[in-house]
Amino acid sequence: MAYGNGVQVLSYHLPTESTQRGKSLKITNSTALSTAPKLEAWDDNSHSTTAKEILAGTTGTGNTSFIKAYNSGTEASNTPPSQNWCANNTATAGSANPNALKGTTNYVTANSTPGASGDTTWALACCIPSDASAGETGHTGVLTYEYTYTGSAPTIQWYVNTADSDSTPNWVEVLSSDAIYFTGPDSTGSVQDPVTAPASGYKWSEEMWAADN
Repeated sequence: MAYGNGVQVLSYHLPTESTQRGKSLKITNSTALSTAPKLEAWDDNSHSTTAKEILAGTTGTGNTSFIKAYNSGTEASNTPPSQNWCANNTATAGSANPNALKGTTNYVTANSTPGASGDTTWALACCIPSDASAGETGHTGVLTYEYTYTGSAPTIQWYVNTADSDSTPNWVEVLSSDAIYFTGPDSTGSVQDPVTAPASGYKWSEEMWAADN
């Protein structure tokens, strides 16, 4: 699949690796939030269904979402996940950290409530089971940041870290016209390498990119 202006999120590490990063994704808010925000995933921008295979799962993922998330804290106070921080086939009902992402069935609540000019940071992973359907159908979704506020609405901005570092991250803004892709090992700034499902069991997508949608 072709896309434009792709940047690789080098801070994305497979959950099985000994080195983990807590700053793959950062979401900022201009004014204070009222409660700790939540990271969710839905079929589309209507935020009403989670029927797609990537969220409903397959037998190979224990009928749990392919997408896993972990709140590592904030830019200033950050704890990366431990090795093997998520599993292919588990999800916790409601909120947990880490958790699979499926609407309000399974989601992650941030560890704290960001104040003005605040942020939250996240690690992500994508599990690919051997029984996943081929192609893009059923494998697109919408990451959603649910937050509350008092007064004027805050400006919310999303960033990915293109440096393989938590101490010196390189944050690149993800615009509304962009998308986050979990890909195979040979993606470039203009072409996505599809993830090849394993013959048996499951695997984790090799790379994470952000690019024009």
